[in-house]
Amino acid sequence: MAATAAANVGQLDEAAGLITHSLALNQQYARSFLVLGHIEIMRGRPEHALAPLESALALDANFARVHYELAMALSNLGNRTGARTHMDVAAELQPSEYAQAAADLGVKSWQQVTQQKAQKVPSATSPLPTSSHSGSGEKEAAGGKATGRRRRRRTPKPAMSSPSGDPPAG
Repeated sequence: MAATAAANVGQLDEAAGLITHSLALNQQYARSFLVLGHIEIMRGRPEHALAPLESALALDANFARVHYELAMALSNLGNRTGARTHMDVAAELQPSEYAQAAADLGVKSWQQVTQQKAQKVPSATSPLPTSSHSGSGEKEAAGGKATGRRRRRRTPKPAMSSPSGDPPAG
């Protein structure tokens, strides 16, 4: 993409013009919005990066690079919570690419999380799913409604003895 090449060599005005023209022709391409947001961050205007990056997410919520760029913009604006949320998603979608950036931002130790996932060792600090589903691993494990309570194991009751104390006649 010519706009990306122009942005990479510092020709930000030319890159912005190219990407704006591209968006005038087709607004269904998330990468175009991503590049426009990245250009705004490079210009030192993270507040102008938010709208195009959010448009990119609306088109592709699983685009890790968009979450990363949005995290950078929000961090530059002082919104640490928002930055952590988006960096968390970027690292979860593409751990090999964004794990270190997430750790540097103080989100989580993604190297540890990815090692645990690889070993399939459950952990109390494992990340929660970021999907819009409100499912629960507990619900899946129990095969029913998630209640947050443990099920009691039923133990057999001992045989009742007769009033005289002798075991019941069988």
